[in-house]
Amino acid sequence: MRYELKRYPDAINVIKRMAEKYKDSRSKNDLYSAAEIARNNLKSLDEELSIYEIIAADYPDAKNAPAALLSAAQACDRSKQPEKAQMYYQKILSSWPASSQAKKAEKSLAAAKQP
Repeated sequence: MRYELKRYPDAINVIKRMAEKYKDSRSKNDLYSAAEIARNNLKSLDEELSIYEIIAADYPDAKNAPAALLSAAQACDRSKQPEKAQMYYQKILSSWPASSQAKKAEKSLAAAKQP
């Protein structure tokens, strides 16, 4: 088990390098897998967020881009980082205002303003 934990960061780095080299839909899906590894196995919020940011930056026209930032915002909410979550929600609203994730972002921002 300890050996496996040491290999997760290597796996994430390989996936990131492959996604950078081959910007296709498979790479995007692989990045989602890397984010899941970061969250579930490494418990690394920073690594998880960086992967979601790569997806949004490298695939801005894909339907997964706002979904990636919504996942980032929700991860921040779970980690009790509401200011960071709001930044992601705002980015969704400004970049993809017609997306279904924008509606969720609006609801989350409205709920955060409630006392």
